[in-house]
Amino acid sequence: MRVADLMSRDVHTISPDLAAGAARHEMRRRNVRHLVVVKDGHLAGVISDHDLRSDRAVMSDLDPTVDDLSTGRVVVASPEMSITRAAALLRAHRIDCLPVVDGKRLVGIITTSDLLDYLAGRSHPAASS
Repeated sequence: MRVADLMSRDVHTISPDLAAGAARHEMRRRNVRHLVVVKDGHLAGVISDHDLRSDRAVMSDLDPTVDDLSTGRVVVASPEMSITRAAALLRAHRIDCLPVVDGKRLVGIITTSDLLDYLAGRSHPAASS
């Protein structure tokens, strides 16, 4: 099975210039734990609910921006990558999501929840497409 078979094609993105509070609000509104950071149409990072709860976020006297808290060095997957390889990347890097890129174009996101849902026999986004 490939990443394209399980990934969500509805990727929620955010600008790096927005306040971290805006990212928190967007995650709650969309019921997601990760937002892909996009700057000038290019993948610039990922911000997670974990990032928003980090010491760096909580202890800041100022309202930090998404750019201040997001992970800039992003591990990505390709649509053709096996889900076994994607799971290995998630585990090796101790992360919970992989933006999926086709060339330089962001085409999806796959999360540990997607993989667990698949293993548990639950439906996944590609099944309804």
